Amino acid sequence: MKLLLGLCFSLLPFLALSQEKCGFVPYNKQLAELSPALAQPQGAFEHWMQLRQKELQLLKTQELLQGRQLNARFVIPVVVHVIHRPGEGIGQGRNIPKEQILSQIATLNRDFRAQNTDEINKLPEQFRSLAADTEIEFVLAKQDPEGLPTEGIVRVASSETSWDQSEDLQLKSLSHWPASNYLNLYSAQISGDVIGWAQFPQSDRLSGLEFGEAPEQTDGVVIDYRYLGTGFNAAGGSRGRTATHEIGHYFGLRHIWGDGGCGADDYVNDTPVDDGPHQGCPPDETISVCTNARPMWENYMDYTSDECMALFTPGQRSRMQVVLQYSPRRRDLNNSIAKQEPTVVPNDAGIRSLSLNLSQLCERQFSPVLELRNYGNTQVTQVQVALRVDGTLIRTYTISTNLGYLDTQTLTMDEVEINQPGFHTVSVAIVQTNNQTDNKALNNTASAQVYVPLRSSLPVSQNFQSGLEPFYTVNPDFSYTWELVDVPNGTTAGNKALFLNFYDYLSEGQRDILASPILDLSQTSTAYFSFRYAYAPYPRSEDGLEVWVSTDCSNKLETATRIYAAYGEELATAPTTESPFRPSGASEWAGISLDLSAFAGLDNIQLLLVGYNDFGNNLYVDDIQISPTYSAALNVALTRILQPSPVFGSPTTPVLVEVKNAGTQPIQSLSYRIWVDGVQQQSGTRNGLALASQESSLLELAPLTNLSYKPHLIRVDLHSPNGGIDANVADNRLSRSFVVDSTKSPIPLRESFPLESLSEGLWTTVSPQPGLPAWETVPVTGPQSAQQRQNSAARAQFTGIITEKWLASPILNMSRTQQAGLQFWYYAGGEGPLGLRVLASTDGGLSWPHELLYREGTELRPNNAPAPPSVASWQKEFISLQAFVGQERVRIAFVARGQGSSLVYVDEAEFYLSNEPITVNLPERNGVSLYPNPTRDSFKLHFNLEDPAGEDVTVELFDSRGSLVFSRFYPTTLNQIYLLEVPQLYGGIYLLRIRSTSLDTVKRLVIQR
Repeated sequence: MKLLLGLCFSLLPFLALSQEKCGFVPYNKQLAELSPALAQPQGAFEHWMQLRQKELQLLKTQELLQGRQLNARFVIPVVVHVIHRPGEGIGQGRNIPKEQILSQIATLNRDFRAQNTDEINKLPEQFRSLAADTEIEFVLAKQDPEGLPTEGIVRVASSETSWDQSEDLQLKSLSHWPASNYLNLYSAQISGDVIGWAQFPQSDRLSGLEFGEAPEQTDGVVIDYRYLGTGFNAAGGSRGRTATHEIGHYFGLRHIWGDGGCGADDYVNDTPVDDGPHQGCPPDETISVCTNARPMWENYMDYTSDECMALFTPGQRSRMQVVLQYSPRRRDLNNSIAKQEPTVVPNDAGIRSLSLNLSQLCERQFSPVLELRNYGNTQVTQVQVALRVDGTLIRTYTISTNLGYLDTQTLTMDEVEINQPGFHTVSVAIVQTNNQTDNKALNNTASAQVYVPLRSSLPVSQNFQSGLEPFYTVNPDFSYTWELVDVPNGTTAGNKALFLNFYDYLSEGQRDILASPILDLSQTSTAYFSFRYAYAPYPRSEDGLEVWVSTDCSNKLETATRIYAAYGEELATAPTTESPFRPSGASEWAGISLDLSAFAGLDNIQLLLVGYNDFGNNLYVDDIQISPTYSAALNVALTRILQPSPVFGSPTTPVLVEVKNAGTQPIQSLSYRIWVDGVQQQSGTRNGLALASQESSLLELAPLTNLSYKPHLIRVDLHSPNGGIDANVADNRLSRSFVVDSTKSPIPLRESFPLESLSEGLWTTVSPQPGLPAWETVPVTGPQSAQQRQNSAARAQFTGIITEKWLASPILNMSRTQQAGLQFWYYAGGEGPLGLRVLASTDGGLSWPHELLYREGTELRPNNAPAPPSVASWQKEFISLQAFVGQERVRIAFVARGQGSSLVYVDEAEFYLSNEPITVNLPERNGVSLYPNPTRDSFKLHFNLEDPAGEDVTVELFDSRGSLVFSRFYPTTLNQIYLLEVPQLYGGIYLLRIRSTSLDTVKRLVIQR
C-alpha cells in the first residue's frame, strides 16, 4: 500500500475537526527530485547542513573574538495570500480579517523568540533550559514587488471550494510574490485531514555535491484558514502553532521523531529520539520506548495540540540559521527591501513586465513585449532601454512617452531571431530616464528565458548515455518531470534511461513532455518513430504514455496530433506492484514503433513523448530512434482474438488468436499473458512455431475456466519473441468484450424487443470493441405498427471507426423439434459502410461457424433515412433452421458491422416450428388466421399470441346443425401454424371455435367437394 506519511497535531475534543495533519512529508516527497535530501535522509542535504553548521559556528566564534555579532536577529518579511470564495467580504468565512493575521504574526514572534514564558515555565526541568530564542522575527511586508505600499495582505477570490497538496501549483499561481524577498504564507480551505504544508529549503550547491532545484513558483507555506492565528474565523483550539510548525519546515526542520521509528533521526542532537508523533497533551508520565525517558512532546515539530507546544531547541535554531545564512532564496529574506517603507523619488521609470511573443515559431523569431511604468513623482517623457540576448547588446531604444505617476505604456520591440539551439536569456534594462540617470535601479531590469530546439534531419538516435540533448523537457507544474537515471536494460552495462516518478507524484492529471528536435521530413516518403519503455502499474491507477506530433514547431499539445496512447494495464511491461517499480532486466522492457508516414514531406515536425500522471508507478523510456525506414528484426503482432467469442454459455472457453510475424527474423517462440477483467489469469510460452517473416498463424493458448455468468473484458499480450525484446509492443496486445450467458429457451419463440428488454430479457448484446455501445431498443415505426399503438425495435447505431455489434438469442433447445425456421424484419439507414450477418452456433456460442445470411450495400439499405419512414420500409427474411433440428444448444446472432452514421434495426424475430417461409400476412396480435378458405381436404391455423410463454389452445369444429365434428388441444401455442386435415367431411359450411386465455373467436370454414 502506498502511504502518505505526515500527520501533524492531534486536536483536542472541543475542536471543530477531528484531526489536524501536517502535509510536509507527502508534499516534499513530491518535490524529492528537486530537493534530494528528502528522498535520501542521510544524503546530500544533511551533509551540506553539517558542513554549513560548522562553518557558521566558526564565523560566530571569530565575530565574538573581534567584538562583533553575526546577524543578531533575522527579520522575515511575510505576505499573506488570503484565498477566499467570491462574494465573501473581509471577515466572512475564508476571507479572514486582518486582526486574525496579526494574531498569527504575534504568535510567530513569541514562539520563535521564546517569549512564550508561560508555556516555557511549565516545561520539565530537563527541557526548560533548552527553550531557545531562534533570533528570528516576522513582519508583514511594507512594499510589494513593484515597490508600492502594501499592508502585506493579498486577497484573491477563487471558485475552488477547497485545495489539496496535488493542487499546490494551481493555488500558488493565483498569487505569488518573489520568494527571495517574501515568505509567501497562504490562507485557504484545505481538503481532507491535512491543514498545512511547507516547501523545504535547498542547499547552495557546494562544489562536488549535486542538488536539484526546488521551484520558486511553489516556495512558501500553506495553512488552512481555520488554523491560521487565534480567534475570529479560526477554530476554537487554534493558537497559531500550525504556522509555527510549518515555518519550522520552511527553515529546514524535520519532524522531531524523524518520520520513522527509533532508528530515524531529525538530525538535531538536543531533541530526544522517539518512535513517532504524540497527539493531544500527553501526561507527564509518558515514556519513550526509544530512550526509556520522557519525550519532548512540547517541541513545535511534534504533533501535540497548540496549547501544549512550547519550544525550539538550540540545535533546531542552528539548523534554521544555517538555512537563513546560506540557502538560496532564504538567505536573501533578511536583507529584503520588502521590510522597508516604500519611497517615491523623482525620475524613476521602471520595467513592470517583459514577455516574449513567438511571431514566427518555426523561424524562432521573438518579439519582446515591454511594459514601462512611472514609479516616480515627476513626469516621464523619455526612456532609453537596452535590449540584450545572452548579454550581447542588440539595440538601444529611445522611447518618447508622457507618463504620470503609476501610468504604464506597452512597447512591442523589434523581432529578434535566435538560431543557436539551447537556452537563451533575453534581457532589457533602462539606461536613462528623461535623458539622465534613473534614480532607482531596483526596477530597471527584467529578463526572460527561451529555448530554441535543434533542427535535425533523419535519422535521429538517442540512448541517453551522454545526456538528454537534442531532446528537452517541458515541465508545466515545475514538479516531477523526465530525468536521467541509471537503470538496467539487460544488454548495456551502466545503462541510462529517462525516468518519470509517478510513484511519488501527487499531481494527478499532469502531463510532462519530452520534446524532440525539429525534424525535417521533407525529403522522405516514410518515417518511423521507435523507442523502448518499462512500466509496472500500481493497483487501480491509470498512468499513461502518449505520443503527439506537432507540425508548427511548438510543444503545445493543443495544436498537436496524438498518434499513440496507452494507460494502466494496457501500458504494463511488468506485473502490477505496490512497490516503486524499477526494471530488473530485458524481460521488463518493451518496444514501440509508430508510423510517421502521414507527416512525410513536412519540414517542421516535432515529436512529443508525454507522460500522464495518475499517482501510480514509475515509467522509463530508452533507445529512441527516428528513421526513414522500418527495421524491426523481432516483431510479433497480435492481429485477432477469435475465441472467446462475443457471447457464449459456458464457464470455460478456449483462447484462440491469430498472430503475425511482422519482423524480419523467423519466430520460433513467443510468450503470452491473458488478463480477464484486469486480473492476469493465464501466461505461458509457445515453442516450435517456425513463423516466417510476414507469415500469420492461428495459435491456441491456455483456456479460461471458472468464468462467471456476466460481461467480461479479455486482454491478450504477446511478448518476448524468441526470448528477446519485441520491437513494437503497440501491435502486441488486443482486448475484447464478451458475455458469458447461459439463458435457455425452447421454440417457438418470439422477440419483439420492447424497451429495456436487452437488459432484462432473453437476448444478449455486446460490442466486442471495449467501451463501445452495443445494440439498444428504441421506439420506432415497426413492421406491424398498424396493429400496435406503440412499437420498439433493436437498433445498432455506428459512429466513427468501423466496429461490430452482436445481438444473440438465448440457447435454443431444438432436440425434439421436427422442423424449425426463423423469420425477422430489418431496416437499414444512415451513411457509411454497413453489413448485417446472421450467424449460428451449435455449442451455445463457443464458436460461430455457420453464416446463415449476409446483406450489404443497396440490398441491405435501399435508402438512407435514419429510421424507417413507414411500415412498408421494413424488409422480411425467413431462414430455414432445418440443419439444426435435433441440437439442444443452438444459438442465433445478428451481427452488424458499420461505421460513419450507419445504423440497422431488427424487429419481430420469430422462431417457428416450421421449415417453410410464411407466405401469408401475420394475423393481428392475439389473433389467428385460417387459410386456405374455402378448402378441400385440409386447412391451416396460424396463431399470433401475445404471451411469450405461449397459451393452451382448444380448437372445435361444428357442422351447420351445431354438432361437434372434432376437438383438438394444442398446448403452449405462440406462433405455430397447425395443419388440420378434413378429407372425410362433406362439402358445406362449418364453424370453427378457437379458445385460449386471450382468444375466443368463431370462424366460418367452407369445404368444397
